[in-house]
Amino acid sequence: MADYEGYLLLHDFGRQADPLYFELEGGLLQYYDKKDGRWMGQFSLTRHRVSVQAIGGGLTPNRFCVELCPVRSVHDTERSIKQFRRTRIVLGASTPEVQEQWISALRTWRRRNWKDTAVIAAFEDEAKALRMMMIMYRLELKLLRSTDLTLRKVSMDPQVSDPIYGDASVSKHQSHPVALLIQDATGRADHQLKFLKAKVLRVGRTEPYEFYSVEKRYRNYDRSRFIKLSNNAGHVAAIDSEYVAYAMAFSHWTWYCSGGYLMVVDLQGQRVDGDKLLLTDPAIHSKDPIRFNSGTNLGAKGFDKFFRTHTCNDFCRALKLKGSKDEQIAEWKSAAASKSSMSARTESSGASLKSTASSSSSSSSKKKKNTKSRR
Repeated sequence: MADYEGYLLLHDFGRQADPLYFELEGGLLQYYDKKDGRWMGQFSLTRHRVSVQAIGGGLTPNRFCVELCPVRSVHDTERSIKQFRRTRIVLGASTPEVQEQWISALRTWRRRNWKDTAVIAAFEDEAKALRMMMIMYRLELKLLRSTDLTLRKVSMDPQVSDPIYGDASVSKHQSHPVALLIQDATGRADHQLKFLKAKVLRVGRTEPYEFYSVEKRYRNYDRSRFIKLSNNAGHVAAIDSEYVAYAMAFSHWTWYCSGGYLMVVDLQGQRVDGDKLLLTDPAIHSKDPIRFNSGTNLGAKGFDKFFRTHTCNDFCRALKLKGSKDEQIAEWKSAAASKSSMSARTESSGASLKSTASSSSSSSSKKKKNTKSRR
C-alpha cells in the first residue's frame, strides 16, 4: 500500500479532466485509470521544490495546484537544461476535507513515516462521486475518453434524493411495466419501451444543497434514428408510425394508473436493437406544482393539452383506457360515489343491527323484571 492513495480529478486545459486513482509513495505521484488498474503516468517529487496551494473559484470546487520546480546543484550534470522546467498540476478533490488531506500529504511527503499509510476518501465510491462532479460541471474526459459518462443536468426536488445519489423517478433502462401490459393485452412483443438509467445527484455536504438529475448518454448516438415523439404541450409527431401510437398510449396510461395525478410526456428517444425504443429526458405533468418543479410541469393544463390532440389507438384500447378525459373522470366519480353509498349502507345496516340487538336486549330485560315481580 502506498503512503497515500485515493481518487482525484486530473485537470487539463479548458473543461477537460479525468477521475484517476493516485498513489503517493517514495517521492513519486503515480496515477492509474482505477484502483489496481492500468498505469497512466507519474510525477516525480524528488529533486524538486514542491509547492501546493488551494485554488478558489474556477470551473469546479475543491481544486488545488501542485507546482514542481526543479532543483539543480552545482554537482548535477545528469540532467540537461531542458529538464529544468516547472511543472504545474491542477487536481480536484470530491470534498474540502479530501482536498486538505491531499494538500497536507504533498507538502509533507519528505517527512512521511512508512507506518503512516492511508486511503484518502470521503465516499464509499469516490470514483463515482468524482464522475458525478464532472457531470454537474460539464467536464469532458481526455485520457479516459472511452468511458461512458452522462450529460444531462436538470434541477430536481430534494425530497427524492439519497444522501449522495439515488435512483430517480421514471425507470432504470429496463422495460417499463406498461410495455409488458401491452404485450399481454395484444399478444405482440415487437415493441419495447425503455428509459435511460437516471440518478439524482446531491451537491454539497451541508445545507443549502443543490440537486440534479443525471442520465447516461446514448452509447451509439445516431441522429438519423433519434425520434421526437411528443412534447409537453400536446404536440405529437406527424409521422405514421406505431412508435408514436405506442408512446402516446404510454403517456395516457401514466395519467390513468396514477388516478389523474401525473402524466409522463415529452417523449423522445432512439431505436436500439431492432424494435426497442430507448427514451430520454421526459417531462412530468403533475397536480402538485412543487413535486416536479422543473419548468416543464404544466399541471392540469398539461393534461388538457395532451387530451386536446390525443386520439386513442389500438394500444390504448388494449389497455382499456377511456377515449375522453372527462369520461374517465366521470367513471372515477361514479365509482367513488358508489363506494361511499355502499359504505353508508353498511354503516346504516350496522346501526340497525345494533338498534335491533339493543331493543331485543331491553325487551328481554323487561321480561326478566316482570318475571321477578310475579314471584
